Amino acid sequence: MPAIITCVGNRFQTSHLVHPASGHDFLPRGQHSPLWEIELREAARKQETGRRLNSTQARAITVEETAAATTYRFSSFDLGDERGVVEVVVTMQPRVRDASRSGMRPLPGHDASEWRISVYNRSARYGLWTVTFPILSQLAASAEAELFMPEGWGVVHRDPIHADLRLPTGWNIFDDPTIQSDTFAVDYPMGLWTMQFVALCEGRSGLYLAAHDREGHQKRFQVIPHPVEERLAWQITHYPAEMGAAGKDYHLPYPVVVGTFTGDWIDAAKIYRQWAKGDSIWFPPTPTEMSQETPQWFKEIALWGRVGVVGSRVIAGDAATAVPEALRFAEHFGVPVAVHWYGWHQIPFDDHYPEYLPPKEGFKEGVAKLRAAGVRVIPYINGRLFDPRTESWQREGAAAFCALNEHGEKYEEIYGQSPPLSPMCPKTPYWQNKIASIVEELVGEYGVDGVYIDQIGAAAPKLCFNPAHPHAAGGGHFWVEGYREMLQRARTQIRRKNPDAVLVTEDGAEPYSGLLDGFLMCNQTMEAMVPAYPAVYGDVNLTFGRYLYAEDAEAIWPFRVKAAQMFTFGAQMGWLSAWIFDFPREAEYLKMLAQVRYRSLKYLAYGELVHPPMVDAAGLPAISTQWELWRKAQRVTVLPILYSAWQAPDGALGIAVTNLSDDAHPFRWTLDPQVHPVARGGNEREVHKSGPNGVESSRVVPAHRRVGGEETVPPRSAFVLEIAPGF
Repeated sequence: MPAIITCVGNRFQTSHLVHPASGHDFLPRGQHSPLWEIELREAARKQETGRRLNSTQARAITVEETAAATTYRFSSFDLGDERGVVEVVVTMQPRVRDASRSGMRPLPGHDASEWRISVYNRSARYGLWTVTFPILSQLAASAEAELFMPEGWGVVHRDPIHADLRLPTGWNIFDDPTIQSDTFAVDYPMGLWTMQFVALCEGRSGLYLAAHDREGHQKRFQVIPHPVEERLAWQITHYPAEMGAAGKDYHLPYPVVVGTFTGDWIDAAKIYRQWAKGDSIWFPPTPTEMSQETPQWFKEIALWGRVGVVGSRVIAGDAATAVPEALRFAEHFGVPVAVHWYGWHQIPFDDHYPEYLPPKEGFKEGVAKLRAAGVRVIPYINGRLFDPRTESWQREGAAAFCALNEHGEKYEEIYGQSPPLSPMCPKTPYWQNKIASIVEELVGEYGVDGVYIDQIGAAAPKLCFNPAHPHAAGGGHFWVEGYREMLQRARTQIRRKNPDAVLVTEDGAEPYSGLLDGFLMCNQTMEAMVPAYPAVYGDVNLTFGRYLYAEDAEAIWPFRVKAAQMFTFGAQMGWLSAWIFDFPREAEYLKMLAQVRYRSLKYLAYGELVHPPMVDAAGLPAISTQWELWRKAQRVTVLPILYSAWQAPDGALGIAVTNLSDDAHPFRWTLDPQVHPVARGGNEREVHKSGPNGVESSRVVPAHRRVGGEETVPPRSAFVLEIAPGF
């Protein structure tokens, strides 16, 4: 067990978190601050700040040890004149149980324990509001340490105690007062916290911290650097179902996993993947290549265009303008193209939702013309917001189905110049039917190939206290469950109209895997990004696009870095408008990347991202650039050659390589047999080099020779090296 837990008098403390192989201690000073904290509120007065209790306030602590677990019982908590009415029990199992459907075992080098918490509440006045557990507030990290967080694709923060981990101000559009200025705090699931784990690495010694929650309960992950005290804090706040109900007990319905491993963020991702694949409700049972759920045409999309948009502003997406623009886009790039159509509806953007239908004149005819030319059409709708000023809000009594806060008030959100919009509760059959019927009419009546349903993946759940809704008040997993029911209903209805229709959303959010065909990764254009999402879900989820602007292409490097990252992260390329034709050199680079991707679906669409090869980068000059995302400057430094490795379903390995610079550079690579199975054994290996027009060259690596080589990579080019299993 990597955590050494002790009781000193009536105080509970975590003494060490030690990597057993290296001896590195992630908690060298011990932890004397609370391990957990709970908030309770008076059931009749939920709007007021409640009482907070934590582990250091217990008047009595008892310890029970068995071979299976160690149990710590914290008792004698008072709530006003109610004496001894709260008891908290923490259980720690020394090894992660094997509860997977597939019977998989822990990965080599992974040593972990499961932590759980229960709150027993006998108060007649107070109900449990939140449970923050565990609180690890004394984590140590050197200047060379790397902290992985699942922000979108994934981000690695170097020197995390002194890094800027604050939430980008553009994301906190609701001015949440619980988010402090020095804190990264987001509610899962959403685009800024796509998965449920973090990893802290000191060299090859890693600390794995995760919630192995198979149902997707709403929870808040928080990472807080304390540079003055030279420490890092990590904690999870859990939102119980029946928040504020007096006398209700709470048992954390999933384990928090605390453990050590050997490796880097990819190894942590593989630990999480093994759990998700074996135990979560959402990991698709069939890989993308073989899945009948996602149509083949969508798997083959190589490039996305946008019509009805100028810069970041949605304008009138009239068919007279949108259709010629989309046709020009598809003709120029010469690969399977999907077009994301904005402004097709008569209502303004972010206004009068969800009264999208009927569409603007010529929309149906425009869709037919594009489809006849082989262009796939995916229009925009919002799957979360309702405008209370609309006639349908009044006529249908929609106020009864929106999410309500603890005061019984509807939430309000404003986007730019939009009116106040209300998030709807996805657990209500009314909202599920509303979105499903809109999607069905678009596919059946207007002939679109699918629908982009905004905000399902991007926006965090809301705590909903509407007593008439079919879920317990407050937290739980009803938000994820409701969206999954909505998406399943929508899929069933559109497939009756068109068996090859698709659904996509904004941002990766793992609980909706298997019910969405693609995730638009537009908001994941941050510095220090790593492709952790495809390391977990690469062979079962398709991703596409990111924010690309004319200003990026004008400055050259922002555009090329974004495009090169998309390619090596395995995303379908693009999500941009006709402005690209004003920059012919950048358009040709994008075209070449899209063509190579189309030729390499075996790896970039159907493969699982794995450890990259060992690469000699000596002499490669660094490229530094920057762009802005959500009012925060993103400063990015990369090498001119970007690369990634993908394990195909048949065991072959594909190495995706691109040179984004204007000069040729060498690419010297070697496979590690301990990491790459394709390099093991003493047999010959075939290596094929595939470019935009297919296989360009082939060679054989002799038996017993290390698998590797050197390629000269021309300017603004890309290829995939395919290494077949030995024969």
